[in-house]
Amino acid sequence: MAHEELDILLKSVAIPSSGLTAVETDTSSRMQEIMDAVKNSIGPERPVDLVYIETSKTAGLLHGECLSKTKGWEPEAGILFLTDNSGGSDEDSLYRFWSGMNSYREHWSALGCHVIFILLPASYRFLMRAADHLADWMPLKLHIFGNSSYPDLSSQSMAMPVITGSEMSPSTAQMILSTYETSLIEMAEKGRDNPSIIR
Repeated sequence: MAHEELDILLKSVAIPSSGLTAVETDTSSRMQEIMDAVKNSIGPERPVDLVYIETSKTAGLLHGECLSKTKGWEPEAGILFLTDNSGGSDEDSLYRFWSGMNSYREHWSALGCHVIFILLPASYRFLMRAADHLADWMPLKLHIFGNSSYPDLSSQSMAMPVITGSEMSPSTAQMILSTYETSLIEMAEKGRDNPSIIR
């Protein structure tokens, strides 16, 4: 796994808060690894649940499932994973689905928990293209793959900044910046190549 980005994700969930995060990853098994790492880091006292993203669902139906799963949670305490189950979906289906999700951006933000979208590259690309306003509401965008490099350095996801938006709290921003500073120092000391450091 890309340990630097996983560390950022784990630090972002350490303190209970509500918000939206996007994680791009390469395989379904990696999704499970990421979810397990988050669950282990927060302990059993905070609620955690999972909803599968399927392009056959409308944004309203998916949001209804999420409301049902989070009913009764203490504000900001829980973590809700929305994981990509859209393998084999064609581009038209992905575009329609994420366009619908875009119109629900305020609803996702109002769930009152930390919502983590864990997406395969195709869905992540359509999140950025067809749901750009929703993506703007996600201050933290991470890329966690089986190694420290992205699968396709020319992909749309590489063009997107990891940290965007103006809704990030100062404490979250400071935590992320300090994590990057440590990672950059380590990379420079290990003689990593410039493209890795720039990324």
